[in-house]
Parts: sequence; structure tokens; C-alpha cells
Amino acid sequence: MAAAEATRIVISDRFRQIAPLVARIAVAIVIGVLFGVLEYHYLAPDRAVTYGRDFTIPWLAARGILRGVDAYDFVRMTPAVVYGHLLFYPLMAGVVAIPFASFRADVAAALFVGVSFGWLAFALTRDAQWWRLVMLTSATAFWAAGAAQWSPALIAASLAIPTVGLLCVKPTLAIPLLAAQRARRAIGSAVIGGGLLIALCFVLQPQWLSSWYHTTHNEPLMAQYQVPVLTRFGWPLALAALKWRRSEARLLLGLACVPQTFFLYDQLPLMLTAKTRAQALALSCLSWLVFFARPLVSVGVISIDRISLHRAPLLIVGLFWPALVLVLRRPNAAE
Repeated sequence: MAAAEATRIVISDRFRQIAPLVARIAVAIVIGVLFGVLEYHYLAPDRAVTYGRDFTIPWLAARGILRGVDAYDFVRMTPAVVYGHLLFYPLMAGVVAIPFASFRADVAAALFVGVSFGWLAFALTRDAQWWRLVMLTSATAFWAAGAAQWSPALIAASLAIPTVGLLCVKPTLAIPLLAAQRARRAIGSAVIGGGLLIALCFVLQPQWLSSWYHTTHNEPLMAQYQVPVLTRFGWPLALAALKWRRSEARLLLGLACVPQTFFLYDQLPLMLTAKTRAQALALSCLSWLVFFARPLVSVGVISIDRISLHRAPLLIVGLFWPALVLVLRRPNAAE
């Protein structure tokens, strides 16, 4: 009887240890499937036009890599109706997209969104901080999903040291997400992991850096990218430097200092500045107010680059400023 009781206690203790991990995995799978299915149905009405939304470009790049041709030329010359129709990302984006290359573009985009949000949900719930899932109810999250953008996957990568190297896929998000790191091991992982991925790109296509430069150099669509802190309403964001010891302050300052578009998805990392459920809910609600106010500030504007420029002040005041208020209310001390 004593042996049986001891076994029962051991099993009970083991279950209590793994139960939180099992719950996190289950929730991540549910959220990933939900966002993936939503994305697939979102693409259904005009699938022939949008293909896989913004993921179409990395998807095409991955196919070019597998065919052994210049990925930048392949994207440029492949008939597809997408915004810009140019690969603005470094080649690492195409390499990371290779697992999705064998699927049809809309299926690939849905899978990419599902994996990204499932991974992000799992990363956010570490240390049993379930309230952080509120971030996924924000307009920035839904817009990132609808556009099949990289921000959810890269935020998830930044929250786990072994995967920080993947941030090199999108340098404009890599800078703030790396600035927010608290462990030196994370920087080392970023250098090693990112370095290996970049080296692989040179092995696959030695000329990719030159192709990337010529694709983005003097390209009119690059005008849609602005540095928030250099804009009329963005200069107060420099005050985040006063709290430089805090990771979320460095995140905010880094995001304010890198070029970005103002279509909500690039601003998803701002949700990480919330430190309580109430703050997360407040930022999520504000993001939806900004979402519904967007058409009011871009009436009559039809070009993508001009729309982004017109919406910049709204997003800076409606999203960056509240995050700045949260940061400035906290002591300048490391967590």
C-alpha cells in the first residue's frame, strides 16, 4: 500500500508539472487553427487577386530559391497581383518561407498565419501569464493576420532565446525586438543564429545582397516608410530613452526609430508595453479606435504609399503615445 501511495504521489506531482505546458500547447493549437482558418476564408472572395496577401512575395522568393534562380528577379517577373510586386525583404525571408513553398499561395498564407499566431500564443503564456493573450484581440494583431505579415512570428521568435536569430528576416522589426532583450545569451543567439541564416543565403545565392539593394534603391514605394520619431507628432517618443533600463522602453524607442509602414501590422510589438491585463485591454481598445478612424484620415487617397503617410499621425498619436505614457509612469529600473 505504501508503494502504491508513493507511486500515486509521484504521478500526481508529475501531472501538476506538465499540466501547464499541456494547457499552453492546447491553447496555442486552438488559436493557431482559428487564425489560420480565418485567414483562409478571408482570402476566399478575391483569391485570384490577392493570392496570399503580403506573404505572396516571400512565397514567390522561396519558389525562386528552390528553382535555383535569382529570387528578386523571379518575384519581379512572375505574374501576380500584389502590392508593389517586389521583394523588399532580405533573402532570409524567402529561405524561412521555403516550408510553405509547395502549397498554393492562399493555403501557404493561411498556414503561415496559423503557425505564427499559434507560436505567438505559446510564447506569450510562459510563466502562466495568460492575460498576455489579450494582445491577440487587438486590431494590430488582426491586421497582421489579414495581411499575412511577419510581425506575429518575429515577436514569438524574440521571446525564446534559441529562435532570436530569425529576426534577421525583417531588420526593421529586429532592431526594437533585439533592443528589448534582457539576457546577453539572447544577443549571442541572434548573432549566431542570424549569422548562420545569412551565410546560408550567400551559399544559395551569392549575389542576393546586390539584388536586394538594387530592388529597394530609388524604388518609389519605399516612400511609404517613415521613421516615427522624425515626424511632427513623433518626436516626444524620444522620451522613452529616459527609461532605458526597462525592456519595454527600449522596445518602444527602437520601434520609434526604424522605418515602417502605418497599416497597423508593424505596430503590433507596441502591445508588449502592457504589463497588466487592464493595460493590455486599454491598448487593444485604442487599436480598434485607430482602426475605425483610418478611413477618415485618408479620404480620396488611392496610392498605397500616400495612404501610409496620411495615416502616420493617427497611429503615432493613437498607439505610440499611449505606450509612451505607460512606459514613462514606470521607474527606470530593470525588471
